[in-house]
This record gives sequence, C-alpha cells and structure tokens, in this order.
Amino acid sequence: MLRSGALACAALLVAGSARGQEVRRVEAKAFPAAVAASFGLGFGGQRAEASIGQGACTGGGACRFKLGSGPMLALDLQLPLTATLGFGVSGAGGRAPRVVCGGECTSTDKATVIHGSVLLLWRFKARAPIYFGVGPTLSWIDPGPVLLWDTTSVKEPGGVLVIGYDFGITPTVGGRIAWWNYLTKPSDKSLPTILTPTGLAWDKIFSFGVRFALHK
Repeated sequence: MLRSGALACAALLVAGSARGQEVRRVEAKAFPAAVAASFGLGFGGQRAEASIGQGACTGGGACRFKLGSGPMLALDLQLPLTATLGFGVSGAGGRAPRVVCGGECTSTDKATVIHGSVLLLWRFKARAPIYFGVGPTLSWIDPGPVLLWDTTSVKEPGGVLVIGYDFGITPTVGGRIAWWNYLTKPSDKSLPTILTPTGLAWDKIFSFGVRFALHK
C-alpha cells in the first residue's frame, strides 16, 4: 500500500512538472508586450540634384540637396503575435539641418523630421537577442528637405527596415540597440524643373534605448 502511494505521488509530481514546463514553453514569446524609449543619431539622405548650382553651390559639378545628421528621440510599442513574431508601432523625431552640397556643403537652417512606422517583427528563436523588423513608414519633414525651394512641409511614403539587439537588465527592464533604415520617395511638389528628385531617399538612425515590459 505504501509503495503504491509513493508511486502515485511520484507520478503526480512528474505530471505536474511536465505541465509546468509546457506552460513555460507556451509563455515564451519573442516580443512580449513592452514599450521602448530611445535616443539616437539620425543621418539624412539625398533628396534632389541639379547639374547647375543656380547660386546655391560653390565649385563645379552637380548640386546635391539632402538632410544632415542630428539627434533623434523615439518611442516604440511591441506586442506578441506568435512565439517568434511580433507587431510593432514606432515613432521617431528630431531636428536635422537642410544641406546643399557642391564643391562644399553648407546649411543655413534646420527641418523637423518625424518618422512613423508599423512593423512586423521577428526573431529566429524566441529568446534570441537579435531581431528584425520591416513595414511601411511615412516621413513628415517641415519645412521640406530641399534648401531654398521647399518652404512648406512635405510627406514621404516608403518602407522601413530595422535590425536590433535586446539584452536584459532586470526581469521587467531591458536595453535595446537598433539600426533603423528608412527608404522613402522624396516629394517634388515644390521643386523647379532644374532639380531632379532622388529616386529613393535613405535616412538612418542608430539608437540606444530602454525597454519596459507591460506585464510581469
């Protein structure tokens, strides 16, 4: 009788342990609900080009119009979809100089730059530190990025690709390093015929942030 009872207790313990392991496996998500606040440096891409400087450039050759580099702040939200997939919403903004380059580059003012994105996030494994994200983005620039001609705000639709690295600090707080790439179509609504818009503008942000879990 005692032996049968011991065996029954052992069976219950094994079954309970197996159920616990199963629950832990189910709860392991690559992107648990969390928000992340980041600070980084943005690098603007070229928006237009002219073969003649028209007084805006010094030296010979083409005259290129682009956004320069500047500090950026970002706020991200992530939610789980499957064990290795997640959904993300991101907003990043800052101030960047409007630059014109010929023989040398000059800038006389700055523009407000805001990127808004929706992303599909994934990791190769649920607990892998490296993650990827891709999705549509919309950039708002005020005034537009082309110095001398853009006097009002412009919107640039496109896509975003992010590669990031997450690491733990506490059970509910973690760090995040990310490299954001925004590929957008420059607006030509204010450009004269002497300027040729760039096919795609490539803006980048390299950021460091802190991630806060929304659930324990």
